[in-house]
Amino acid sequence: TRGFDLWNRLTNVQSVVATGVVSRLDWTYDAMGRRVRAGWADGSYWVYRYDPYGQLESGRRYWADGRPVAGQQFEYRHDAIGNRTVGGWGGDELG
Repeated sequence: TRGFDLWNRLTNVQSVVATGVVSRLDWTYDAMGRRVRAGWADGSYWVYRYDPYGQLESGRRYWADGRPVAGQQFEYRHDAIGNRTVGGWGGDELG
């Protein structure tokens, strides 16, 4: 099933069988309509950050207890006209 907010943005998707929920993903948006968080059924979640121009700058995954997940992060940098110039991903739990 899928859920939507008042602006018709996708807010959750879940798969359900007779024994219960198999998977679920929830999204949270900021006031600008950008996706800032994605939460999984196991309690882990991604946090997304944007630069002042609204371009995706980074994403980092955390366990339900708030600890970073090793290898589950990325960062982007952009030049003055918005071209992506640097991209990095992976790493340990510290980045």
